[in-house]
Amino acid sequence: GPLLGAVPAMGSDGRKFAVEVLGDIGDPRAVPTLAAMLADGDPNVRAAAAEALGRAGGEAAIAALEGALEGRDLFMRLAILESLNRLGAPVPYARLQKLLGERILRHPVIVALGRCPEPQVVPVLASALTDRVRLPAAAAAVSLSQTHQAGGIVADEGAARLGVATEAEVQFLTEQLAIASAPERLAAVRLLGMVRRDEALRTLLAAAADDTLTDAVARAVAPRGPKAIPVVLASIENLPHRAITPLVELLPRLCDDAHAPTVRLRLHDLCGSDDEALCAAAADALGQLGDAASIEPLFGIIDRNGPRAARSAARALGALGRRHRGPVREGARQRP
Repeated sequence: GPLLGAVPAMGSDGRKFAVEVLGDIGDPRAVPTLAAMLADGDPNVRAAAAEALGRAGGEAAIAALEGALEGRDLFMRLAILESLNRLGAPVPYARLQKLLGERILRHPVIVALGRCPEPQVVPVLASALTDRVRLPAAAAAVSLSQTHQAGGIVADEGAARLGVATEAEVQFLTEQLAIASAPERLAAVRLLGMVRRDEALRTLLAAAADDTLTDAVARAVAPRGPKAIPVVLASIENLPHRAITPLVELLPRLCDDAHAPTVRLRLHDLCGSDDEALCAAAADALGQLGDAASIEPLFGIIDRNGPRAARSAARALGALGRRHRGPVREGARQRP
């Protein structure tokens, strides 16, 4: 409209105000004008144009922002990076690598690396976990988590690198569980799940006491397989029932033949819990892992627990009945 054509002829303050208005409107027809303003002679107008393009969005806006990223104006590059991050736009690693040395740009660059599908980002992000400034370190954890969630070769590289995390990196992730925002705590859980050390696993399992992290902890523990079982069983002793339940549900996925007897005994104990959800989870697990000795604890759930746990116990007995038909029938006959 008329505003688009009038912008170049305005004074600096007028151009800045017009650019801000165009960004707020979000009309894609304004993108070429806003892109042109990235080369304005006034640094305030240039920064306002970068911010406005971040609000306008679209492929043309992203292309314009990326094209101006290599300019000399440090604060302009900061505005561009923040806009690209707001838009969730992937930026090639080669462009971002050049900016890592600028302290003022370090945080937004690390945020942008989380969307970069190139394996070179992994060592950069991992080393940033021990940055002396907390903001980029926390951003590095979130970005590493994002690369892992995206899957592919970058996720594999991240898992391999976190598997041998240093003590300082594990300590930082542990601290994040206590003091960070919700997305940062979730990222710490996911990353600790990749660390191949029992101390990290114990820290991770303790975090299950946080209701907002319980399910995420179970998902993070799952890939550890049978090696996690001794630590899981020991940690269960110190967790509230609501945190134990997802871990009990996980046990059949973790268990192998070598650990099955120990796991069954713990599940038999949990069948006596006064928490119905926990009893139901134990019963469901015994439906997969149980043996003849599991039949009596399962009938005990039916005798004294609520309908949810009783249904789970009945399903488990049905499954065990296919392997131990005689003992299950005898148990049923002995019920009043």
